[in-house]
Amino acid sequence: MCLGKDMAYIQMKSIAAAVIERFEMEVQDNENCPPQHLLSLTLRMKGGLHVIVKERGFTPESMLISTTVPHASTPVAMKYELTIF
Repeated sequence: MCLGKDMAYIQMKSIAAAVIERFEMEVQDNENCPPQHLLSLTLRMKGGLHVIVKERGFTPESMLISTTVPHASTPVAMKYELTIF
């Protein structure tokens, strides 16, 4: 029994919602190399799931507004690449 389990689930859901709201995620093309699963207590993907993460609402016009990036002195456009294990 874990006393903090319910709080951890609430935090996990709120963080997932914030990430999904702010970023677009696209799974990289895996047609040539389909993902393989590792058998363990939790089912994982061998080598992780390769995704491309882009900030939502990116247009050239949005770069002109500095308030699109909090605490930035100049407008910034970002593109992230992330591997989820």
